[in-house]
Amino acid sequence: MARKDKGQRSRVEKPGFFKRIRNFFKNIFQELKRVSWPDWPTLRQNTTTVLVIILVAAVSIWLFDMAIQGVLNATGFYSGH
Repeated sequence: MARKDKGQRSRVEKPGFFKRIRNFFKNIFQELKRVSWPDWPTLRQNTTTVLVIILVAAVSIWLFDMAIQGVLNATGFYSGH
């Protein structure tokens, strides 16, 4: 079998900088056209769900922090200012 010489590889020139930027944005817009966007009621429901989950997580972390702080204060390991 004959091997190709390293110096004889076909070189594929990449497009110029501005052409690559244009192709990048063109591909983004084409991809955005393929996205299935939710309708307003679904978007509102999903947003409400996310906000409720964030609120529950924040309250849970706050309660856990208060409990740990109480335990550490009671044992004398921590004295808050």
